[in-house]
Order: sequence, then C-alpha cells, then structure tokens
Amino acid sequence: MKSVSVCLAAAVLLFTMTGCAEMQRIQQEKKARIVQVQENMPVCDDDKECEIKWAAARRWVLQNSGMKIQHLTDDYIETYNSVNNSPNLAVRVIKEPQNDGTYKITMTCGCANVFGCNPDVLDAMESFNAYVNGSVNIAK
Repeated sequence: MKSVSVCLAAAVLLFTMTGCAEMQRIQQEKKARIVQVQENMPVCDDDKECEIKWAAARRWVLQNSGMKIQHLTDDYIETYNSVNNSPNLAVRVIKEPQNDGTYKITMTCGCANVFGCNPDVLDAMESFNAYVNGSVNIAK
C-alpha cells in the first residue's frame, strides 16, 4: 500500500511540474505576442497616409467589434462598453502625435466576460495592426 501512495505522489508531482512548465511556456509566448503587437502598431507619416489608416481603423472597428461606436472624431474612436458578461469586444482607438512628427494609431480592447473575449484580445490587436498597416498597400 505504501508503494502505491509513493507512486501516486510521484505521479501528482510530475503532473504538477509539467503543468507549471507549460504555464511558463504559455506566459512567455503571450509576452512575446504583446511585444510584437506593440512593435507593429500602425504609424503614419503624412496627412494622406493618416487619412487612409484612420479610415481603415474605423472600418476594422465596425467589422470586428461586437459593440456600436459611441464616439468618433478625427483622432478618437470608442465603442460602447461590453456588459452583462458579454464576450463581445469593446474597442478604443487613439491617433497620437509622436515627437518625430508621425502619428501612432493605438488600439485597446476588452470585454465583460471573465472567460475571455470573442475574438481574443491579442488576436484582435494583431488583426487590427495588420489590417490598418496593410490599408496603405491596398490604397495604392
């Protein structure tokens, strides 16, 4: 009986260690994705490029947010908040002037569901960056 308890304890310890290693790997991947999202935020250099990218940002919000736009200006887009445990994305986009004369277009999002958003926040941010950055190539 004692050997069964020892084997069971060893199996639980091995399972726990494997789970911890997997969680660390997942956290490292998430951190790398966050860095990539930050590095790929859309930037525009002139009025025409900013106009194209800002229009793309608005289109992305309309097509991908589960909430309606509440505020829309030349440098700010915000949807209504996600409520009642909804997984629908609420989105905020800001066009911010940088010290070098360019503008950075920053998107943040979230939802009211503790189990996650639909789509996932990092997936949405990656999609937003790719769509807005790619809009200049489509416009040419």
